[in-house]
Amino acid sequence: MPVPGIEIRERPARAGFAPTRADVALFVGLVHRRPGPLPGAVSEWIAQTDFVRPGPLFRAAEKREALLDIPVPIDSFETFDALFAWDERPLVAGSPEQVPCRLGLAVRSFFEEGGAKAYVVRTGDPLPVLASHDGDREAAWRDFRNLLAWRKATAPVDAAERAPLLPGFIGSAGPGDMRDPANWSGAALVHYLEDVALLLLPDLPDLIAGPAQVQRTEFVPDTIEEQFVDCAPEAPAVVLLPRPASERVLAPRLTKGDFGTWRKAIGVALNILAGTGGASHRRDVMLLASLPLLDAASLDGSQNEAERTLALVHQSGAISSARLQLAWPWLATPAASLLGEGVEGGEGVLAGAIARTTLTDGAHSPATGRLRSTIRSTLPALSQRMLQAVHEPAQADWLGATLSLFGRKAGEWRLLSDATASGSTHWQAGSVSRLMASLVQNTRQLGEMFFFEASSPETWGRISRQFESLLRSLWRDGVLGGRSEAEAFSVVCDRRSMTQADLDSGRLVADIEVLPAQLVERIKVSLVLWAGDKA
Repeated sequence: MPVPGIEIRERPARAGFAPTRADVALFVGLVHRRPGPLPGAVSEWIAQTDFVRPGPLFRAAEKREALLDIPVPIDSFETFDALFAWDERPLVAGSPEQVPCRLGLAVRSFFEEGGAKAYVVRTGDPLPVLASHDGDREAAWRDFRNLLAWRKATAPVDAAERAPLLPGFIGSAGPGDMRDPANWSGAALVHYLEDVALLLLPDLPDLIAGPAQVQRTEFVPDTIEEQFVDCAPEAPAVVLLPRPASERVLAPRLTKGDFGTWRKAIGVALNILAGTGGASHRRDVMLLASLPLLDAASLDGSQNEAERTLALVHQSGAISSARLQLAWPWLATPAASLLGEGVEGGEGVLAGAIARTTLTDGAHSPATGRLRSTIRSTLPALSQRMLQAVHEPAQADWLGATLSLFGRKAGEWRLLSDATASGSTHWQAGSVSRLMASLVQNTRQLGEMFFFEASSPETWGRISRQFESLLRSLWRDGVLGGRSEAEAFSVVCDRRSMTQADLDSGRLVADIEVLPAQLVERIKVSLVLWAGDKA
């Protein structure tokens, strides 16, 4: 019988390592390490990695003990809570008052929503929420933004205890050659983890906005006109006691200039996933981020907040990628009640909904529907006018075309849309992009099986049969459209897909075309095996 106060939720079965999983999330950001020895399972994991062996990924013993710049597998929020002091971010430097950090809230929401496995890369301790430097906000703002990446001359004073969150953010050289593991730090460690499908950087809005703003409200008593009543006894004079002004910490909000910086950071993260070609890319990974809130001074009276925010997002240097999903609005949750305006970004909830749907229904299924997370409200509150906003780049008739929206429907909190930020209508469905990412993962794995095989008609035939078997099973499950196999997919791995130059250089090329069930156009994926590019 039901017990008051106890809620029982069904949890997805735990699964082991599988390089073609499409539900595993990688969280990169700032969080304290809890004191104490590492659990045996974590020590065993690290001992089996390249972080303990001489080479480009080697981490010194003190960094391994601090779990600094090392991906740690997490299978539950309890495991995360035992390792990381996610709820001990100081409100002010030196103050005992502490609040949760952004990364911890995102991980918590991921598992609450139904996620089963994640990795966490700690890049250092979070900074206090409010400005230090004796009120020098400009210096405190530089401290925040410097944690994304830094040059040697501008390194933080505690750089030895930190790692760049987003290598390549500083300067114009880009994130570096992703074929070189020496460049794998922070978010770039996604290249080390074969089974990761989702990348999250929950600290981005905080680090770009800088220390939290405080809204101060002075108490002004109401003015009451004197009134005289006949025969009333004289009342003693009333003296109003002074009431201190109230202060409210605000959520991170970006100015117009800040949005340019945020767009650059998102672009660097996408470039890290794109790699430099060959086998080094991670185009099979989706980047999930919260669309930042806009400060009041940047709002245009002729537009609502959603329209104005999207206009800034899609300015010069526009973000239009099928590998990016933007969660909006921000969510008021019990766990975030101590933070500015009591809200957290929605990327953790979005990642959990995607992971749960992937585990139960497959990577091709939309994650829209009822949410398990405890949500009280959203910031800003969605209105019908916001939902129907027409915006660039796709001139869609509602926000859910390029944003993954949260809102209430039939009295329940739901993910209203599961969309990418792509400007192409054929790539705006998040489930389609994740299906293609899953196919890229499978393509890579099948390609590795034949990497050392001679490029011969026999090998070409075996590759064709392997891919056809995979795609046939997807078509029978309804993942691919078409009334027949010929309409649903095609695999070509012979002299039609390879030139003489390919054959002479030992390059093997297989062309695979698929028709996802939600599309009206075919999508083509090419597998290239070439020892010269380590593919």
